[in-house]
Amino acid sequence: MEGDEVHVPTLWYNEPVVFFFYSVDCPLCRNYTKTINDLSKEFEGRVDFYMVFSGKHQKKIDIDNYIEKYKLKVKILRDRKFNLSDVLEANITPEAVLVKDGYIFYSGALDDWVIRLGNTKKKAREFYLKDAINNVLAGEKVNPKHVKAIGCYIK
Repeated sequence: MEGDEVHVPTLWYNEPVVFFFYSVDCPLCRNYTKTINDLSKEFEGRVDFYMVFSGKHQKKIDIDNYIEKYKLKVKILRDRKFNLSDVLEANITPEAVLVKDGYIFYSGALDDWVIRLGNTKKKAREFYLKDAINNVLAGEKVNPKHVKAIGCYIK
């Protein structure tokens, strides 16, 4: 796990952290709430999970209602000025970024369920984020490091 990771010195975490970029208005985000809860449960105590809501258009009341409705069990961050999405180069919701020790080890799609907007598989076969988390926890190289996320634009 060395060499070609992107260094983000402002995000220095000793343990792996996953940032999920989300929007209360994005239909695909709603479809990934179970996946996110499953991942946070599976890696509890070993990985921190944050759901990031970028932009001023996402009101606190809407975010709170969303969290309650979908029973999300992750930490919440508001990114009103797009600072975190800019630093992590996240452009799509839903999109995940895996960070450890100030380095980005993975960014992009959570899995291969979405083929293109409006077209999905019956179920995912490739689990990019989960595989990346397992590799980071095992001290192994992450491959792929990026898979283009498909969804709604953050900005």
